[in-house]
Amino acid sequence: MTPWQQPRACSVIGAAHQRRGQPCQDASLSVSLRSRHGRLQLMAVADGHGSALYGLSHRGSALACQVAQQAVETALVQTPLADHQRWLQLLERELAASIQQQWRHAIKADWFEHSQGNDQAFSPLSYGTTLGLVLLAPEWWGCTGIGDWDLVGVTRQGTAELLSEELGHRGSEATGSLCQPPEQQHWQERARLELASPLRALVLSTDGVRKSCATDADYLHLCAGVVDLHESDELEAGLARITAEGSGDDVSLAIARRGQAPDRRRTWGGGV
Repeated sequence: MTPWQQPRACSVIGAAHQRRGQPCQDASLSVSLRSRHGRLQLMAVADGHGSALYGLSHRGSALACQVAQQAVETALVQTPLADHQRWLQLLERELAASIQQQWRHAIKADWFEHSQGNDQAFSPLSYGTTLGLVLLAPEWWGCTGIGDWDLVGVTRQGTAELLSEELGHRGSEATGSLCQPPEQQHWQERARLELASPLRALVLSTDGVRKSCATDADYLHLCAGVVDLHESDELEAGLARITAEGSGDDVSLAIARRGQAPDRRRTWGGGV
């Protein structure tokens, strides 16, 4: 099977946040992990909630991506990539528990490090964030997470299909969050593992990208086009355009492609 290229990820501050002098509350990463069990690639996006109640969510999203990488690295050391059933179990339950525990420790340490002179009590709400993960092995890909991130698959014929979205809060601004109690988090609903997938590419995004598109058809068209961008500056410029002409929200994309990248530059004709 054609291997996955090294994924790429980019986060851009929202045009509205920039005008108001607010930090970017999105975070993203793409990383290649190795152990004696082989190579596993990870891409992640996180979207801090950003209102006054979640005033430290820009740090919460960054820490969410960091602890997600740590949790996946630990799983890779312990788990053969060929054990597909075990990886599905990890995606459904155990990665969620590990990430949740590590994130709580990380945000509490961050609070005590930066809260000198602050008379407010520590609360996980301050760091509230979504988190979406995609794992890419040679013979399978899988996803899991919490919140209103979206995952799109692009076929070799260029057709884009929405593979995963948050259904529980569809049509509202409410979303699942790492700051919620574990019993209110439903990671299993977003967990899946696909074997021998014929897809050419996967596109993972925070909700600001989809909200910037007039219709879901426009969003899918955008995702189908973005997989042909191979320069980081093109991706960053495209995301800046998306937020400026769309929702004004922070925007993040992570992209994984199969095969070899062509030696040329492409123009991103967005779908805003």
